[in-house]
Amino acid sequence: MHGFPVWADSAIANFRQGLKAGVVLPKALVVKIIPQLEAVAVAEPAKSLFYGPITTLPARFSTADQVRLKAAYQQAIRTELTPTYLKLAQFLKTEYLPRARFTAGRQALPGGAQAYRYLVRSHTTTEKTPDESTRPACARSSAFRRKWKRSKPKWAFPATCRPSSLT
Repeated sequence: MHGFPVWADSAIANFRQGLKAGVVLPKALVVKIIPQLEAVAVAEPAKSLFYGPITTLPARFSTADQVRLKAAYQQAIRTELTPTYLKLAQFLKTEYLPRARFTAGRQALPGGAQAYRYLVRSHTTTEKTPDESTRPACARSSAFRRKWKRSKPKWAFPATCRPSSLT
């Protein structure tokens, strides 16, 4: 627990480097991360998910050790974990989210298309580019979609049919 604030500071520094380089997470992810970080930051240490292990100390621990450990856990949660989670959430909310990208996928990042092609080549046995590999599947999908749209009227329920009338 004591190393978490240092790790968080390094994560923020790495996020800032990514911002400078234009390598950022999609907004769709960042907006989900912020409330998760805020939810972990609780005012009452005993309600923290990190407090769980201290509630099941072995009976062989002396009462004095149990009291000491519980107090240390509460202190660490109160002074290190909670503030650090709030700091991360605040950073993401105020500095990172406004500059997060609307796009998704590696190809949307600087140099992403080249990196994606490299990964496809190094993780498969094909010499094809990603576009060449997906073109046949896209064509089949388009053909299926056209066929489905043509036959869809045959499958439509009458306007008077409601789910309750199906039973």
